[in-house]
Amino acid sequence: MRDPQQERKKLFNDVAELYDSVRPLYPTEALDTLLSHTHYSRQGDILEIGPGTGQLTQQLLHRGASVTAVEPGPALATKLREKGPEERLTIHTQAFEDFHSKKRFPLAVAAQSFHWIDPERGLPLLASLLSPGGYFARIDNMKDVHEHPIRETLNALYEKHFPDRDFYHLNAPDDKMQNIERRTETLRTSTHFEEPKIFTFPWKEEYTSERYIALLQTYSDHLLLSDNKRALLLEEIKHAIDDHGGSIVIPYYTLLQCSRVL
Repeated sequence: MRDPQQERKKLFNDVAELYDSVRPLYPTEALDTLLSHTHYSRQGDILEIGPGTGQLTQQLLHRGASVTAVEPGPALATKLREKGPEERLTIHTQAFEDFHSKKRFPLAVAAQSFHWIDPERGLPLLASLLSPGGYFARIDNMKDVHEHPIRETLNALYEKHFPDRDFYHLNAPDDKMQNIERRTETLRTSTHFEEPKIFTFPWKEEYTSERYIALLQTYSDHLLLSDNKRALLLEEIKHAIDDHGGSIVIPYYTLLQCSRVL
């Protein structure tokens, strides 16, 4: 029987080029906090779980780290290879749940990816791959409450086309705390890791209508739509943004969780 979650995460491999061009990086302050709080000293590789095309990877490499990356998507891994020198970037093209190594890592990271991992399999495996006292850092860029005047217009378009579906794009005013609770539950309830330290870093990004439409085409909820339905929705979103000046400012917060292995 097919696992819908596993099938859904494979969608990103089909849009690797687009994903690489539009997905945002992570704030410098978040990277500073991640590396300082986990006491990473460039001694030993960082294990990265599901790096995609390497948004976080390239930032770690630029800071002098060496990375062992486990990425199941072949097309994503091909783009990832472009991000760093071979001597400091090792790539395993396989599912993390199937990854085994005799090496032990002082730090493991997962950027925008750990919600795709089955925690019952992933957390024990991750704990076994860390050095004694090693850390796991989970980092996610999350959309914040959207106060832009166009928000209600976009909400109405989603309601018009898909009244019975929830989309990542939409955020109610109370969603932020709910999202943080949901994203931190895995580590907070784990028997393999200490209670995580949680940090948030707010920031904003302005998108032209074309770039925002490209971004939406890298979200799994939009990729699940039929080609015709997705094209119609995106066309109306683009027209709405163009009618509001041609660009949209999206508020984000980066959620960082750091936890030491027990």
